[in-house]
Amino acid sequence: MKRLVLSSLLAALLVFGGSSVSWMMIGWHEAGMRAFSDEAAVGAVLTANAPQPGLYLLPNANALSNEVQPGGAAQSAAGIDHAEKMRAGPFFYGAVRVGSRDWSLPVLMAKSFATQLVGAFLLTMMLGAVRFESYGGRVAACTIAGLFAGIVGHVPQATLWEFPWSATLVNIADLAISWLLGGLVIARFTSPIRSHSSSWVR
Repeated sequence: MKRLVLSSLLAALLVFGGSSVSWMMIGWHEAGMRAFSDEAAVGAVLTANAPQPGLYLLPNANALSNEVQPGGAAQSAAGIDHAEKMRAGPFFYGAVRVGSRDWSLPVLMAKSFATQLVGAFLLTMMLGAVRFESYGGRVAACTIAGLFAGIVGHVPQATLWEFPWSATLVNIADLAISWLLGGLVIARFTSPIRSHSSSWVR
């Protein structure tokens, strides 16, 4: 168990450090990021039309359905109208918060590290439960896990919600590289020779 905790902690630190460099220094996460031409005007519209924080979709099929009377024909008309609006645009999907809240970079960083720690713990558990004889094979397994997380986590954002592919590919690459770094540590602690007596290996 001590090796499991130490592996998770060291890998999380390495992944967190690499991710911090990726987001704060390299600048490639700005790919696909745009700014509204008039933020004050957009902010005023959001304040007037977003009654509570959450995910907002424009056009929203549920909102269109609420505008018509229940019934097959009305529901069908709402569906056609929504499809036309989706084709015509504008289209928006994203989280909206109107009003103030406590915002602290250290708190956000701590939450990010906690996420990396959980990920490192799970990968260490996985590699400790199977046998990859080579160090390189275990590092590759961690890298593939990061690639898997990137594909299933970010590709749907591009295919369904029109997130820019430039940003999607950067996010996938970021996760693969981050967990390659984490894998350098995890693979060391999950060596079959070193960990054959560890409590999490069966």
